[in-house]
Amino acid sequence: MQPVMSIDSDGDEVWRTYNGYHREDGPAIVWQSGRKDWRVHDKHHRTDGPAIEFANGAVYWYLNDIHMSFDQWLDKNQELTDEEKVMLKLRYG
Repeated sequence: MQPVMSIDSDGDEVWRTYNGYHREDGPAIVWQSGRKDWRVHDKHHRTDGPAIEFANGAVYWYLNDIHMSFDQWLDKNQELTDEEKVMLKLRYG
């Protein structure tokens, strides 16, 4: 089932399926505050960057709803090439 995007009463953009927040090609929630949450099957998850980004630049790293440090995330992330990992390390590390 494809997620459906809607704007909630606070003006937040949300993508949902019957199982909760879900989007594979972008953030599942874009808050009015500027925060962005990537979720897959209602779990914080992102393999190409931080799963939570705040407007002030703070980021949080998750795989399968498990919060981890940036270095742990890089080590456990099997989706990225070594070149992509180097680029992320230059940007965030």
